[in-house]
Amino acid sequence: MKSCQNMSEPTIISEKSKKLSHPLTRYFGLLLMIALYYLWYRYPFKINSTSTSPTYSDTPFFLSILKYILFLVVVSIYAIISLCVRHLRLPRFRLSWWILFVLTTWVFVLPSIVTIFVRNLENLEAGIFLLAIMPLILYPRSYTISMSSIERLLRWFVYINTTVSVLQIILFITIGRLPALAYGGTLLVRFGGLWDDPNGMAVFLSFIIPFIYFSTIGRYLKVMLILINFGLLIATQSFTGIFAFFASLLFVNGFLFLRPVNRQWARQFSRFFFGLVILATIILMALVFLSLNYDLIGLASTYFELKKPSMIYRLQSLSVITQSPGLPTILGLEPLGWYFENGYVDLFVNLGIFVLLAYVLFLIMVFIRIMYILRDYQNQFGINVFYGAAFFSAAYSVGMLNLPLQRVFPLNMLFIIFALLAFQSHRIVEWQGLYNSDV
Repeated sequence: MKSCQNMSEPTIISEKSKKLSHPLTRYFGLLLMIALYYLWYRYPFKINSTSTSPTYSDTPFFLSILKYILFLVVVSIYAIISLCVRHLRLPRFRLSWWILFVLTTWVFVLPSIVTIFVRNLENLEAGIFLLAIMPLILYPRSYTISMSSIERLLRWFVYINTTVSVLQIILFITIGRLPALAYGGTLLVRFGGLWDDPNGMAVFLSFIIPFIYFSTIGRYLKVMLILINFGLLIATQSFTGIFAFFASLLFVNGFLFLRPVNRQWARQFSRFFFGLVILATIILMALVFLSLNYDLIGLASTYFELKKPSMIYRLQSLSVITQSPGLPTILGLEPLGWYFENGYVDLFVNLGIFVLLAYVLFLIMVFIRIMYILRDYQNQFGINVFYGAAFFSAAYSVGMLNLPLQRVFPLNMLFIIFALLAFQSHRIVEWQGLYNSDV
């Protein structure tokens, strides 16, 4: 296998293939634009939540629902366009497609019913973005997706988000400008990048860092971006995100090493881990020197005291399991309507055991699907998107143990977008002629 620095050049694409790639490429592009950039207003206008920041105001209801309106408008437009495509015919569903269709239908329908009864839009967040599958089902198989366009869009987000994150830290150091989750005069000053969401950005950095590492950009730019974004991961102060990031390294590497790999692939990951070890060593030595002038143990003790209430609250989420909720609640017919920090518990008590099982099965299917893509198409152009998606899907699944990520926008939407890209990878125009799967 070739290294990612020497990955295959894009396939020469015919004019017809380019034309057929435009609709779905634009569709995914619009969905990514909504997910990646919708929350840009938070930092400049100081809009988020007064419960987590004394310097910010609460998000108006209109801004809270506008993202769903934009999403539904995009999905509706492309679903209608697909019905106007000449020679429209429904695809031949394979077993995996039927399983995916049933799971998405179930995870969307039951939360919708619960939302009607409890009048709380948050219950719909676990399934609403699954509607993005509808145009993909209706478009003929001949319609393709340009991975070069998707990769370029994501790369520009990395540049913009990295720049914004550095500016936020500089503004805090120079003029004391606080981000959303921050309390002046304390150690709890957390940075969340363009989204101004430390937990959400920390989990998504599990996509960004591998995406950068396996890209074809220049070596020095790559090293600089990785170092800055790794620093941002620390600056989020998100224990959940940091733990999920390192857990994703374990899961992805463990799964791929269970499959036959060659020496070149192993060297790629060896360099990645070697770089992390060097970075960890530098940080450790810096802490040693800082300890000569500062009481780091005392600072750490103070910091954990500040974080203690949040930790206790998250642990209490698990106690509901021992309280024996009634059978109607277990079946999803009598949702408790409570908010739980553990995403799996939150799904269980609000949507029932069947939605929980469907969601877990969906997470497993997506992860395995992406792993097979990495195994079979490691050196193809745009594969860095799927490397990032692999680590992100693993981090997303782990992060749900401590946060209800199925409720957290834009992570819930981004996860669905990458899942659909994985299950529609046979449409990637640059890979045409290489793909042999019927899935």
